[in-house]
Amino acid sequence: MNDGRGGRFDFRGKDNTIYNLLSTDQVSFNALFKTADFTDAGPKHRLVHGSFINSVFFFARTDRGHTVQAEYDATRAVFIYVGNNTATPTKHRAPIVIEFDGLTVSLDNRMAKFTTANWVLSASSKYKEGILGRGSSCSTGKCFLEITVKPLADNVKVAPHGLIGQAFDGADVGFIGKTDEYKGTEITTSAMGEGAIEGVADDYEVLGKFDTVFKFSRWGLSTAQPRDSSKLTGVKIKRKEPVGVASASAIF
Repeated sequence: MNDGRGGRFDFRGKDNTIYNLLSTDQVSFNALFKTADFTDAGPKHRLVHGSFINSVFFFARTDRGHTVQAEYDATRAVFIYVGNNTATPTKHRAPIVIEFDGLTVSLDNRMAKFTTANWVLSASSKYKEGILGRGSSCSTGKCFLEITVKPLADNVKVAPHGLIGQAFDGADVGFIGKTDEYKGTEITTSAMGEGAIEGVADDYEVLGKFDTVFKFSRWGLSTAQPRDSSKLTGVKIKRKEPVGVASASAIF
């Protein structure tokens, strides 16, 4: 994962486990991680025992107090499930744009996009031939999600958190955390954000798709300070000029 300004870290995650990527007072963005074996694109075609993001779950509350839920899965790239308030999310086929009280959910060209007053979040389904044991199509598991997170506002009263969201802390110093070394003919990834995330990986686990509860949750708060970067142990770097986009690499 990278924060768009030089900070970065790898994050394997646990198999079939949901982690929070972004948490604010009105937005929660979770992702399902699954382990996978694949060959990389280099000349050695090394075997990697790694992981990828399979699905994302968007949950938000509008300024009028309504809630919106949306689910997007890499293996069903032309469909998105969207619901509001207590309604069960229903399936919609691309291309589609759905609006709720100024909040927009859209799907086109295999990219789901979630736009609020303060954030633009996207998840793009990508095909990777090198994923092993998954048939030959997205529907059988050859696809994964690339994630981007873009803030539209600064100086908010509730500083964001989550694996990606915490990087928008307003500081001019970023952190390079643990990254996996791709050497030899076969590797198993192990990095879990050490050094670049507050706390430990388990602190970001949530129990359900649209769950907002985890150690650093900002959901429903009226004020919250940015993460305490003094406790981070990664390599400090002077941040580059902001580009406004953080991302989660496709496969870890």
